[in-house]
Amino acid sequence: MAKKRRAGALEYTAENIGAALGQLARRFDALKQQRAELNAELQHIVKSTRDIVVDGVSAAWSASLPTMATNRKGGRPKGYTVSDATRAKLRAAWERRRSEAQKKDAGSARDERAAIRKASGRKFSNRQRGKG
Repeated sequence: MAKKRRAGALEYTAENIGAALGQLARRFDALKQQRAELNAELQHIVKSTRDIVVDGVSAAWSASLPTMATNRKGGRPKGYTVSDATRAKLRAAWERRRSEAQKKDAGSARDERAAIRKASGRKFSNRQRGKG
């Protein structure tokens, strides 16, 4: 004998799922609002603290205090082009640093191992080939 299924069971389950999702959405909205309130309170505390510090110290020192930036994007702005003179200066500095590093590494064990591998015809060490 086949079991009879209640006619409203599917609707009841859908209502429960909808109610749970609605409750979750309300909690999420409350968390977002609480986060915004905390952020505003923190900004107010930082501003108050900054005002107190600025009053108590010289203007030169207070100018160096960090600000709470809302936009954390760094780097060069779009469309920024470096002049040829600056590019040449940066390139010369890079070459100078590179040559100093190469002079410092001239007698390192790494170069000696590379020379041995080159003389023996091997391109990779045993560890790089998975045998070590």
